Amino acid sequence: MADHSSRHPSDVANMPAEAESTWSPSMNIQPIRSTKGLHAAFQRLELVFQADDGTPEADEMEILVTLIEAYEKEHFPIGPADPVKNNHAC
Repeated sequence: MADHSSRHPSDVANMPAEAESTWSPSMNIQPIRSTKGLHAAFQRLELVFQADDGTPEADEMEILVTLIEAYEKEHFPIGPADPVKNNHAC
């Protein structure tokens, strides 16, 4: 059984059984607050990108992708395409 000593008791009580079995206390996920943090997240993502489904590394990969997408959406927004500006037809 997993060691839940560092987690709040209500976290364990409300956690589905399948999540409890894959929860990894070694995951060191942090919010991305800077481009330095973004680069660090990409470096870690490269290491866990092809992890097998159902592993802690696959869970970590999903979390990293979500964090990276959120940071990029906020700091590097891509607006809607301008069809007139992007029309390169002769």
